[in-house]
Amino acid sequence: MRYRPEVTSMLLVGCPRCLIYVMLSKVEPKCPQCKSTVLLDFLDEETAKWAST
Repeated sequence: MRYRPEVTSMLLVGCPRCLIYVMLSKVEPKCPQCKSTVLLDFLDEETAKWAST
């Protein structure tokens, strides 16, 4: 039997506290530097739809 790693979705976010961009798992998104959960999602589909109208 072959090992099948679990596929997790990723987010591209910016931390307004540390001023860094990071790619994080959707499961538990926290800034790796300051552990803040307040993050700016740059590739959010709903935001992209609103901005294009």
